Amino acid sequence: MLLLLLFAAGASCASADVTTGKAEQTLNIAVIEDVPSVALGIRLLRAAYKELNIELVTHVFPSRRALMMAEQGVMDGDLFRVEAVGNDTESLVKVPYPLLEGQLFAVTREPVADWKASAQESPQLVAIRRGVIVEEMMAASAGLEPVLTESYA
Repeated sequence: MLLLLLFAAGASCASADVTTGKAEQTLNIAVIEDVPSVALGIRLLRAAYKELNIELVTHVFPSRRALMMAEQGVMDGDLFRVEAVGNDTESLVKVPYPLLEGQLFAVTREPVADWKASAQESPQLVAIRRGVIVEEMMAASAGLEPVLTESYA
């Protein structure tokens, strides 16, 4: 799964920095709370944009709302989406290289050779983070029944 940073076209606010005379820009990015890769991505981007005199401001939203707010231009961008989302959104520009790459894994107590066959025998439950669309899609494609959780903790 390829994770991408998406930006709405032409959207960032500038404010004057009186002490240096330079305009400081602010980039408002929607993020999902309590996701370890998001915390790392924010740290990387803040450091990079600081070099460009751009302040990265994050706003926490559920996954679908974060994407919607970026698509509507309420946010300048949305942090981390699978590649398919970038291909399907017309109002956002997909960054052509990944900030981070990752994979989803199910963790079980007992080995499972075939998830789909196992799910046909009896419903297989999987805990997923509420609102994380890619987890919902992966559970559905594997024939698993999601049990929603509010946190990864």
